[in-house]
Amino acid sequence: MPASKDYYAILGVDRNADDDQLKKAYRKMAVKWHPDKNQDKKEKAEAKFKEIGEAYDVLSDKDKRAIYDQYGEAGLKGGPPPPDPTQDAGMPGAQNMPGGGGFKGFGRSSAFSAQDATRLFESMFGGEGGGFSFGNDDAMGGSFPGIGGPFGGMGGMGGMGGGAKRPAPEEYRLALSLEDLFAGCRKKLKVTRRVHATAKTPEDAQAEAQRANGAVSMRETEEVVEVDVKPGWKAGTKLTFAAKGSEQPGHPGKPADLVVVIDEKPHAVFKRDGDDLVYVCAITLRQALCGFKLTFRGVDGEDVVAQPATGEVTSPGGTVRVKERGMPSR
Repeated sequence: MPASKDYYAILGVDRNADDDQLKKAYRKMAVKWHPDKNQDKKEKAEAKFKEIGEAYDVLSDKDKRAIYDQYGEAGLKGGPPPPDPTQDAGMPGAQNMPGGGGFKGFGRSSAFSAQDATRLFESMFGGEGGGFSFGNDDAMGGSFPGIGGPFGGMGGMGGMGGGAKRPAPEEYRLALSLEDLFAGCRKKLKVTRRVHATAKTPEDAQAEAQRANGAVSMRETEEVVEVDVKPGWKAGTKLTFAAKGSEQPGHPGKPADLVVVIDEKPHAVFKRDGDDLVYVCAITLRQALCGFKLTFRGVDGEDVVAQPATGEVTSPGGTVRVKERGMPSR
């Protein structure tokens, strides 16, 4: 059985920490390990960020904290507590329980997720979604097409119930020029979302569906989200905007998250190789043998001068490296 997580150690507080100390520790650790701030080790950061959120979620709730302090992580997840050697054997987990019955567990109906960690972070920092800014032009990106295909005025009811999970994230791919990725920029996306027209709660939606043969009224709404692109970002970088997607029919108040994935547009001059920029050109045999000096415009608008070392012969397919004229390293 894996060892129980030490939520106090994860936040760097002692076991007597009060609410203010917990909140201060969470804010410090969450900012330090936010995935948007750790692009070079994003997988590790995502795991740490989720773990930090989970620790604060438990310790900031007096009931969860009391269970965790007594039974550890197993108590929160519905597993049995460790056996008490002072009690009779034969009924594992029965000690300290009224009536001596089997241990039922107290805990969560589902595991703490990455989306939960994002929503907790945004609630603590007052954000409305999207990448927390750690770091701009005001260029408008294109409009954001309706998520999930064309929308009608009515939606068929899915499974009802206030405990429904938030739907899977909706993805939008944002194509950027090499110049934008070099310098960084701010892009505005117009998001078209599908939400309930009148229903505010699952009970409202169920009542509406009973009156309309299983359908609920949906409407489209638009808003603008901003993507702060940091210099040096690569294709595949993802930013999550919590609760900026569409609602599923029958589940008002539980919109999907919106995930913006960065793509890189092909460039007319350069090809990107990690943080290097590759410029391909043809030279004459004389230049290959005797040397050359080549000047061209860089992605930053400044001239780049490529020149092999004196006496060096350039072979077919050879390279001349110009230091610190590629992409910013992140």
